[in-house]
Amino acid sequence: MILGLSKWEIVARTSQYTVPETTLNRTSAGINYIFASNIIAKLAYETNDDDIAPVDDKMLVQLAYGF
Repeated sequence: MILGLSKWEIVARTSQYTVPETTLNRTSAGINYIFASNIIAKLAYETNDDDIAPVDDKMLVQLAYGF
């Protein structure tokens, strides 16, 4: 593997949730950077589509630490 690329991950997720009033479709894609086995930085873009709420797309940034 190319030096340094093993610390990067490409991630994607899709989901659908149905209630009597509407159906919510959610799709997200992003990248993760692994600093250490217990520290990870995440950057993702999420799109939300339903019939009730206005456009609710967002950019998500997270730094996670576990022990």
